[in-house]
Amino acid sequence: VQQPGRAIGVASVGGWLVKETYGDANYLFDQSHSDVGVSDTEPVLQAVLRAAIGENAVEMHLPNVHGLPHLVRVGAKDMAVPPFWARRAARLARRPLYTRAGANASGADGAAHAGEASSVQFAELPGKPHWWWDSEAPNDGGAVNDAQMRAFFREAAAATRAADADAAATSRNVGLHDMVRDTCTASSAGDGACNSECAGVALLPRSGFVLRAFHPPAFGGRYGFRVLQAQRAGVLAELQVAPPMASPLGGCSCGGVSVVTRNVRRFTVPSSVVRRAPSCPAGLGASLLDGGDWPAEAVAASSDADTDAASSDAEIELCDANATRRWHLCAGGFGAERSLGSQGPVRQAFASRFVLVAGVAHVQLAVYLANLFVVTSDASPLVRLAPGGDSLHPDLALARSLSLARSLARS
Repeated sequence: VQQPGRAIGVASVGGWLVKETYGDANYLFDQSHSDVGVSDTEPVLQAVLRAAIGENAVEMHLPNVHGLPHLVRVGAKDMAVPPFWARRAARLARRPLYTRAGANASGADGAAHAGEASSVQFAELPGKPHWWWDSEAPNDGGAVNDAQMRAFFREAAAATRAADADAAATSRNVGLHDMVRDTCTASSAGDGACNSECAGVALLPRSGFVLRAFHPPAFGGRYGFRVLQAQRAGVLAELQVAPPMASPLGGCSCGGVSVVTRNVRRFTVPSSVVRRAPSCPAGLGASLLDGGDWPAEAVAASSDADTDAASSDAEIELCDANATRRWHLCAGGFGAERSLGSQGPVRQAFASRFVLVAGVAHVQLAVYLANLFVVTSDASPLVRLAPGGDSLHPDLALARSLSLARSLARS
């Protein structure tokens, strides 16, 4: 759910949706008999601590993979992960998308939307435990590679190859391995004007889609859309994208795409989506952003980006710095604002190279902390003695320590 644009399908076998309720080691507040600290933890502090791991909320981010081939499997006798979780995952994945961008994300094409929901397959195998080697015959692949799993892999790969071939034939942007349907198809047989009208338009699913990111740095994009910054940290950011609507007069869809944002400060959009906005009159698949027109400067920039065939996949960055939903073209780079590499939570810093700088009196503690990082994470921090040891004034020692840390990080 964090990298939907890189996925060709989702296969879950005996999966647990909520890590914090799995085993004694992962309890977080919910099982107060095991977490004695919860007796003295105020609800507002619990909310902050829960928000720090919000990107791991699988259920909340399941809409990100809506429309992808999705197989949920579990053994009916699974004593490690109760089948309840697999049933719940399938039920949530089958829910219809709802967006403010277009009353229901299925728009006028309910059949296409139902087809995407039905792409979720559920299999609860009688008599099987959490893991098994043999599904129907000895050594037939078992839990993760039996006939059903192999058939699912083949179907997902075939669908991706078909989408890639369609994109190559029409010179349209589909992103990396996105499962798409052609929204630029003539509404009546024999209408040959559609391909020329829609040349260079990004392919999007007919049912629309939703892209959610609790912590934007942890999430990739889909179909050229991506949340880069949230207005408020610790609150879900969301893009709701409604599909192009077919012209009521017949012929091609105008290619307009309506987008509604929620708690979004900065995001990317395919240049072809923005470029076509002015050519879509109201009622003919008009393209809207938060109910209004796309910024004129963004439209101009998208036209420039699409002039060169090599940049047909170009993305436009739009910003709403004042939370007024008055969008404008972002200035180059993030400037003094937090980029994807410097946003929270703080563990992002520890996922990068870092140095522990300590005075003489605290070297042992620094080594202890470094060892904890090595044992409990993928980090391998260096430990360096602060220049001047403990004889320096604290402010000067800190300044020198930061300078040393920066030089080491650059090396």
